[in-house]
Amino acid sequence: MSTNARMDGWLANMRLFIFDADDTLRRTIVPGKPCPHRPGEWELLPGVAAVLRAIPWDPDGPFLGIASNQDQVAYGWLSAAMAQRLLRDMMHEAVGEIRPRPCIRFCPHALEVDCDCRKPAPGMLQSIMAHFGVGAGETVFVGNAETDREAAARAGVGFAWAWEFFEGNLPAVLRSNPVSSKQKESAMPFRDRIEAAHKLAERLVEYRGRNPLVLAIPRGAVPMAAVIAEALNGELDVVLVRKLGAPGNPEFAIGSVDESGRVTLNEVVQRYNISSAYIAEEVATQKEIMLRRRTAYTPIRPPIDPAGRTVIIVDDGIATGSTMISALESVRAKGPEKLIAATAVLPADTVRRLRNHADELVYLEAPMDFGAVGQFFRHFDQVADEEVIETLKQRGRGPGLA
Repeated sequence: MSTNARMDGWLANMRLFIFDADDTLRRTIVPGKPCPHRPGEWELLPGVAAVLRAIPWDPDGPFLGIASNQDQVAYGWLSAAMAQRLLRDMMHEAVGEIRPRPCIRFCPHALEVDCDCRKPAPGMLQSIMAHFGVGAGETVFVGNAETDREAAARAGVGFAWAWEFFEGNLPAVLRSNPVSSKQKESAMPFRDRIEAAHKLAERLVEYRGRNPLVLAIPRGAVPMAAVIAEALNGELDVVLVRKLGAPGNPEFAIGSVDESGRVTLNEVVQRYNISSAYIAEEVATQKEIMLRRRTAYTPIRPPIDPAGRTVIIVDDGIATGSTMISALESVRAKGPEKLIAATAVLPADTVRRLRNHADELVYLEAPMDFGAVGQFFRHFDQVADEEVIETLKQRGRGPGLA
């Protein structure tokens, strides 16, 4: 049976394929090395390119991701930049140029370090799902180790052993996918962001008529915040905060910075001895992004002052809580009368953490089994800057003032 024929029966059900790297897609050709340290030390495993090139990668999906433990970075055998380059080179040889580009995540931490990203922890898989806005029920992780299988289980996604995937036993693989159609439906309580926003507005109805300031965390929360602001007869604006990414792994947060330049650093900065020069450069990069966004989003007025106001900060969903906490702390410093965090979904173990930073926390779902925000929405499309700009233009000054 041809590779394309083998794909036809089940590919429509999967929108995201995530692969382990070493001994799943590539192998090291230097004896004694568990992973390559420089170019020329690896080769693709037989059959990998043929299968991956048969999948019709497309800007609307399916998408491609890589999740790889690279602890040798921590031990100094190769730099984070080299690890990233080798993984990128591997994908270029395997699939060529595709759009969107594969999302590559790797864990650079030592074996003895307790982190959220090193498999069997689900952090890298969750990060890739969030990057593409794809839910767990539409994701499969392909790996070769028990830690890969456990990471998939903890992220709530399907799992396939590499030898089954690349040897053609694909229908059997999908039948063994632990995420059933019933589970998929139950894991998606919201049709889309707008439905979730209407439900949140019902929970916030007591603030109607009190002219609340509804602040969205761009970009996904902007359509939701607009619905809430309209329902409560309030004003709409955005609160800009940016995650500070780790060297070589931008999805791994080492802290955050808000629009005013206020920086919050996590304990990992000291643990991994991240240099002040790198932090300064990353802060400057993220501040420039926020400046561009503020200029584009509200070009003819400054941010609305939250002082003395009831302020509701909205996010479509929360994973770790770091971004929402940064937003809350940023607004808290400006003296609101009351500060409320509102979201459609967040992990159960994040609820208490957020309640320590907000006067009130309003949410719709707080599951124990949390993979990624997108898994709780049947439709979770990316929100473009153009939609944000148009929404703020229409509702940015409240009812009757747009």
